[in-house]
Amino acid sequence: MIPGKTMRFRKLRIAWSVGWVVTASLLIVLWVRSLNYMNRVTWHYWMPNAVQLGTVPGQVHITTFVDRPIIPYPQNNPGYKVWTDSFENIRLYGGKMYWWFEASLKPTGVRLVIPDWFLIVLSATLATAPWIHCSKRFSLRTLLIATTLVAVVLGLAGYALRTR
Repeated sequence: MIPGKTMRFRKLRIAWSVGWVVTASLLIVLWVRSLNYMNRVTWHYWMPNAVQLGTVPGQVHITTFVDRPIIPYPQNNPGYKVWTDSFENIRLYGGKMYWWFEASLKPTGVRLVIPDWFLIVLSATLATAPWIHCSKRFSLRTLLIATTLVAVVLGLAGYALRTR
């Protein structure tokens, strides 16, 4: 801690970080579980419109759609359903892991695919964000570290493009 300056909102920072670390841990558990099981939660907010949150290997799906069930629902009866399918049904689904984002817009609804790694990195970043002190000055060491990181990332990008 800097002498003469007190850390304001210390308990709030700790609570924020603990909350996002717990979120990251639960996302890791969900990611590992999605390798063997496909989980879905469907919420009918206004019949027949629905929102579905689902996990398949390595990704989270958020989908809005118009549900046309075989048995009609009672009028204006919102609710949710939760179900889990085994790994065999995932193979029928396709079982393909996505490492990047995907979005599709169809007349029946919208589908957004978010990779698990992004959600985990985002929650870990949000957990550490309050502890980073920004200053307007930087040292030569900081400049050398930043230059090295940029060179490594550009080198990896060049290698990835060359090996295609």
